[in-house]
Amino acid sequence: MKSSAAVFLFITYIIVDTAHGDLPVAKLSLKYRNWTYFNGNYDGYVVPPNAGDFSGQTLTDAPVIFEKTEEDKLPGQYRLGYLFYNGTAGGNGYETGLAISRDLLKWNFNQGGDNGIILKRNSVPGTYDYGGVTMGGFYFNENGLRAPRKLKKKNGKYYAMYGCYPSRAGYEQGNGGEGMAYSTDGVTWTRVSETVPTLPGGSNNLSLLPRKASIDYILIWKVAAISLNGSLRRSISLSSWKSTKPFMTSTMREVSTNMGWRRRNQESPT
Repeated sequence: MKSSAAVFLFITYIIVDTAHGDLPVAKLSLKYRNWTYFNGNYDGYVVPPNAGDFSGQTLTDAPVIFEKTEEDKLPGQYRLGYLFYNGTAGGNGYETGLAISRDLLKWNFNQGGDNGIILKRNSVPGTYDYGGVTMGGFYFNENGLRAPRKLKKKNGKYYAMYGCYPSRAGYEQGNGGEGMAYSTDGVTWTRVSETVPTLPGGSNNLSLLPRKASIDYILIWKVAAISLNGSLRRSISLSSWKSTKPFMTSTMREVSTNMGWRRRNQESPT
């Protein structure tokens, strides 16, 4: 079942465009098509919209599966980090929950962290992630399609990146940037900085932003990380509500050495 977890992540992050025949993705994905649906325990769902039954919860989103670490004492072999959205007026925003499983098919919630919440929004108004956190860019040992999804340890810690929002005024409000969190067991996560994001949102600090996106780029929604040749690269979803197109997404890649970031390509997004 380990390969199933890898295939799940491949579908989530890589198969984004098969319309262009010249892209290798079309060939790579050929034997991973024609899926059948599994009837889950929650009215057919494997992870239901109210997974965890958290206060104000209106939906779940963007799951990422990984294997438990050696320090993780919770039961089961597999972990699923997922987003849930608080739709309470004046309290809108995402937080990150955890589900656990022995077989990838039956998932249990409300274990680990704070009743199953492993990364909460910042509680201080005005901070970069006060409005929400969308953790999903976990740093893995390997990124091959069939590789086990094991978290990579660096200096005794595991790392993950997350998109974030500064406002709770409405759905995905504010010039959201990106934060980074660390964990000693893969279950309880702590933000690296309470006040400084690893990448700013749509602010006046354009030195870190791709040129093409600086005109109407507002927020970073979700991050995916890939380790390659000793460096950590990540793909970022950039979104905008300002342009004549009400919403757009694009990606850029950056390179990390010792968890410090620099822009890989001046002509990003790709």
